[in-house]
Amino acid sequence: MAWVNPTSRSTSDLITAAIWNQDVVVNPQYLHDNVNLVQYGVRSSNTVLQVITTATWTPITFDADRWDVGSLHDVSSNTHRFVSVGAGKYLFWANIGWEASSTGFRGVRLVDNVGTEHARVMMDAGSAAQNIVQSVSTIVLMAASDWMAVEVFHTKGSDLDTLKLANVTPEASLVKLMT
Repeated sequence: MAWVNPTSRSTSDLITAAIWNQDVVVNPQYLHDNVNLVQYGVRSSNTVLQVITTATWTPITFDADRWDVGSLHDVSSNTHRFVSVGAGKYLFWANIGWEASSTGFRGVRLVDNVGTEHARVMMDAGSAAQNIVQSVSTIVLMAASDWMAVEVFHTKGSDLDTLKLANVTPEASLVKLMT
């Protein structure tokens, strides 16, 4: 089975069974069987709160994978690492939430295995009555076996917990982009 460009039609044309089968049945089946939008990728979460020391960039650990196509993340060792499956461009993003506190700043950054920062978001803590959720993303060129991590930072002056919201935070994903 191969892709065949659909034929052009006008509103008065009679659609035969052969035309229907090629344009409407065979081509979508070809796409389903041969085009994978996510060839390699992972989305991970953390099922517990993580205590973050003040004024220290700290890696976030992820102990559960929602899905992992290609083994880009390990939930039992180096759980902060999202590892490339081969050279290419990858989309990496994270959502991190913080428990309510009105003191200081909050930060989230995406770093690689040599410590290079690829994206960062910082914000004032705001009102003590509200939790904060921060999102950050980047597209990064990775070599085989390179890895990325999510790190967080705050200036509360004492320890601060991350926030756990189902399907929202803490969450991170690394997806290899098609080239």
